[in-house]
Amino acid sequence: MRNFHHTSRRNFITAATAGLIGSAFALPEPKTRVRSVIHLFMDGGMSHLDTFDPKPGTGAAPAISTNVPGISISANLPRLAGHMDKITLVRSMSHTARNHQSAKSLTTDFYGEWTMADGITSALLLAKNGVPNIRVELEGWDTHTQSSLKNAMQCQLLDDSLSQMLENLSNSGMLDQTLVIMTTEFGRSAKLNSYGGRNHHPQAYTCLFAGGGTHGGRVIGATSPDGMEVCGSPTHPQDFGALLGGGHYS
Repeated sequence: MRNFHHTSRRNFITAATAGLIGSAFALPEPKTRVRSVIHLFMDGGMSHLDTFDPKPGTGAAPAISTNVPGISISANLPRLAGHMDKITLVRSMSHTARNHQSAKSLTTDFYGEWTMADGITSALLLAKNGVPNIRVELEGWDTHTQSSLKNAMQCQLLDDSLSQMLENLSNSGMLDQTLVIMTTEFGRSAKLNSYGGRNHHPQAYTCLFAGGGTHGGRVIGATSPDGMEVCGSPTHPQDFGALLGGGHYS
């Protein structure tokens, strides 16, 4: 993958404007001073079908409307449905790494050093203290068995935690100064296996970002009716990772 470790914020914005990751990302204007990036990593491979790209006929929870007309997400995420105006979903994520080690390296090898936080409360405190690069990992997404039950439990944690983070940042006036990015290793198969679980599926999955001067209430990219293929041009981890390329702000 391309090396973003020495990308300055100014060069990053210039490259993005020139088309490195496309104007659809609506990156912060240079006048926006982003102090911190909070990277939420869904460890194990979060099912896009059970979270932010629900598809009928896949055995996933039904879709529900959000506070942005035309955007639906899984019924597993009722609180986040009320924050979609702050969030941009990238449903066109794709790569070819099928095992956890390779996929995690591919999707976390971003700019600079990261301060690991124990949870959302810790991450918010670090952001308020001006720590530039903060990472929180939520384990438990490797759902090869009992997909519906395990995803419902995982989603409750994600729904509460990310909603709390967005509410806190918004209410404190810090959302424009803090870029929140959520990634994962890969998506999950539409067809359930013999154990009622979903297998690894890197060809199509979803990531998201919010805050940092970006415009929410949008969806970038789309997948096929079963969620197994990206329709149109895929977004690769190195392209999405460019959002973190400006992670060290002075």
